[in-house]
Amino acid sequence: MHSLIQIFLPIFIGAITSVIFFQCGLFEDSIQYSEIYQIIFQSEVNGNKDIYQINSDGTDLRQLTFDLGIDADPQWSPEGNKFVFTSNRNGNWDIYIYDLNTENITQLSTFTANDVEPDWSPDGNQIVFQSDRSGNNDIYLIDIETHETVQLTENTFADLYPVWSPEGSQIAFISYRDGNAELYIMNAIESGNKIRLTHSDRMELEPTWSPDGSHLAFSTHRGNDEDIYTIKTDGSDTKRLSQTPSDEWCPVWSPDGELVFYFTYFDRKIYKANSDGIESDIFGKFEETALDLSISNNGKMLIFSSDYHGPSDLFMAETETGKLTRITNSFNIIRYPKIRPNMVNSID
Repeated sequence: MHSLIQIFLPIFIGAITSVIFFQCGLFEDSIQYSEIYQIIFQSEVNGNKDIYQINSDGTDLRQLTFDLGIDADPQWSPEGNKFVFTSNRNGNWDIYIYDLNTENITQLSTFTANDVEPDWSPDGNQIVFQSDRSGNNDIYLIDIETHETVQLTENTFADLYPVWSPEGSQIAFISYRDGNAELYIMNAIESGNKIRLTHSDRMELEPTWSPDGSHLAFSTHRGNDEDIYTIKTDGSDTKRLSQTPSDEWCPVWSPDGELVFYFTYFDRKIYKANSDGIESDIFGKFEETALDLSISNNGKMLIFSSDYHGPSDLFMAETETGKLTRITNSFNIIRYPKIRPNMVNSID
């Protein structure tokens, strides 16, 4: 395995150790940023899908995982010193934690089933995830230290995509228990009442909490296209935010909770909308499909992957000005970029 790394990694590093600035179209020439962010992402540059880290200015590329399986869906811990990810390196999908201080990898789940979609508790002590170990997909908790596992849902239909609330008391998830994909919330401490928030005949997906925990944003195909909605956690005040005739997906909240950012498909733009549904694009048409939107803790930067120039690469956009920068030029598939929390280096 390491012989493959020695062959391909220098090519990869040489291709993306500096930010690529375009002199025409959407891309700004010679942008100078005052802050540098650290980003983790998945790439298959060496023939395997592994996890890498890079600075937002294109420097300090590091390969973090080395194995013959697929490593996917990295999620930073609240403090930013670890990340959780899923891997099928042992045959089925399990949950692992990578410690940036020690470079140690710990396998959390060892069940002979598929454990995926991990999300950290706000205190960093537990991981919520979905697993098919019961024969269908249910929601589970696992303790970081003891590895004790608790089943939160038990249903004959799939419960998917759990997301922890900011204060840690609730978990949002998508369930098919009522016939189609609807948005639910439940107590995060123990299995209890599952409260159904949405009531439509279309699929609800991609739940994401507002920073104060009062609302959830989600994508849904209620009209003639995919749109972004918000709803209060008591099930009231459902609002449609996106107003374009395009499909929209991947909603993320600004840290102050005033805006929701999302992608549009047909016109290839990133939009922002306030709580009244007043939206505007942050830059012009992007030409290609964008994926995996992530926002910095200070709300200044958006990171995403896109196949703008062939296989997908990393891009960065300022939320205020819309200035767009291409971070990588790897010509390899890149997915799941996440900005490291609480780690911003200022440049004097």
